[in-house]
Amino acid sequence: MTGQDKALEFEKIRGAQRMDEIGAGADAAWNVGAIETLRDAVRTQGEKTGVRWADALSSSVRPVITYWFMALYCAAKTAAFVAAVTAGAGWGTAILYAWTEADQALWAGVLNFWFLGRVFDRVRS
Repeated sequence: MTGQDKALEFEKIRGAQRMDEIGAGADAAWNVGAIETLRDAVRTQGEKTGVRWADALSSSVRPVITYWFMALYCAAKTAAFVAAVTAGAGWGTAILYAWTEADQALWAGVLNFWFLGRVFDRVRS
């Protein structure tokens, strides 16, 4: 390999590194923009628009999703419980196996969201 070939190879490597740096910088800028947009969206989520039906619809989203999820969750747990009892498990055993640590964590999160979130909302107001 000649000196000119080595110099050409070096320039290729240097160019590839520069392109990687440019890509990393663009990714970082995009991430910062995405975080700013998310922060603005969360901040403005609770603001009123002055349009009654839009404000009512906006304020109903979280409760409706929570009720819907709770109904689906309870239906799935009831089906699992009934299946266990039908398969011969006792009621107590079926209940103990239907309620897992994952269920406990999930519901702790839901309850914290609804009840502690309101406490923090009052403190911030």
